[in-house]
Amino acid sequence: MLVSDFDYDLPEELIAQKPLAERDRSRMMVVDRKKGDIIHSSFRNFNDYLAKNDVLVFNTSKVIPAKIWGKNRGKEIEFLFLKALERGVWEVLCKPAKKVRNGDVIHFSTAMVGRIIDIEEEGKRILDLGEVDVLEELQKGGYAPLPPYIKRKKSQIELQERDIERYQTVFAERPGSIAAPTAGLHLTDEMIKSIR
Repeated sequence: MLVSDFDYDLPEELIAQKPLAERDRSRMMVVDRKKGDIIHSSFRNFNDYLAKNDVLVFNTSKVIPAKIWGKNRGKEIEFLFLKALERGVWEVLCKPAKKVRNGDVIHFSTAMVGRIIDIEEEGKRILDLGEVDVLEELQKGGYAPLPPYIKRKKSQIELQERDIERYQTVFAERPGSIAAPTAGLHLTDEMIKSIR
């Protein structure tokens, strides 16, 4: 089997650019493996397809606003904060990566300024931000890290501010994810009560 066996054409007009107002109104495809049937349903009907002893595992990690723009030599660069390596030192992705070199000083805000201390493969950089509380600063100026097929311009502030709330599960607790846990996005508090 080749990875290319899974390639397919998905027209851009079929890619939702913002979530539905009601989480459980999303479409859901159900595959009945015994019968070989494919059913097109609504996520609102999720409970109808659960059996008595089924187990659901909930990812309670909360998405952090890990995408932020910084200035390097007067140019704006997009950064995605991937993970803390130690206090104040983070692994980040930046684009365009070729514009960020070892030793560069990046200005995100008056409170958050960092220096690139190492360059890794695939656009990754190691960024030392000193003693600043990075998560607190990202909460102030960062945005939801969305997949590349969901298009957002930096100027779409209103959409970006809503994204961090909407691309979050209703059961998210501890900050830590840099991507929306999409499998659980459609569950509502009411659905969870009903499942219980």
